[in-house]
Amino acid sequence: MKSSIEIGKIIGIPIKLHITLLLVLPLFAYIFSVSEQFGFGGVPSQSLRYGLSITATLLLFLSILLAFA
Repeated sequence: MKSSIEIGKIIGIPIKLHITLLLVLPLFAYIFSVSEQFGFGGVPSQSLRYGLSITATLLLFLSILLAFA
């Protein structure tokens, strides 16, 4: 059973995402959008709150990707 998805290669090294990461990233975005302590729960505009939380989640993923590259 294949449990990871290859998203590209850097210097010939395959970059793969485990399927659970695709489940955890939306969970992080949700937590960032509703939590005032850990995220953007205090932002009055709902669309801005979700936009900021998705951006923060993608930047978190990008930082993990760059740390292992």
